[in-house]
Amino acid sequence: MEEYPDFIKTTGCGLVDGLHGANCRHGYSPFYPGVSVPRWSPEILQAFKDKTYTYTGPDGKEITVGAYRASQIQRELEGEIRAWKRRVAVNKAAGIDAPEDKIKLRYWQKRMSGFISETKLKRQYAREKVHDI
Repeated sequence: MEEYPDFIKTTGCGLVDGLHGANCRHGYSPFYPGVSVPRWSPEILQAFKDKTYTYTGPDGKEITVGAYRASQIQRELEGEIRAWKRRVAVNKAAGIDAPEDKIKLRYWQKRMSGFISETKLKRQYAREKVHDI
């Protein structure tokens, strides 16, 4: 039988930055050569790897990125939206009228909307939600 590298050392399974660590969405199951069928063909895997997204950056220039980077840009935008939503909520709770914070929130929501419409990624509203403070 073919020798495989140590699973724990290779994947970092059990570590915060490894397989099943913080924010990891990957899974695993046993693979038996000659018995198991790979989930993805080499052609499909290559298509995933080659997938790119083009969008207009804040400076007006067209930017092309890979699928992983596009997902990270979406996460950054979601984080900005949450941050400004929290700030607006805190000001409201304190009875402070801060229209500039609402303007910033709308700015980030508009950037997200533009990014989503250009890349055709799925908007994840749950990731933009701020729970009660």
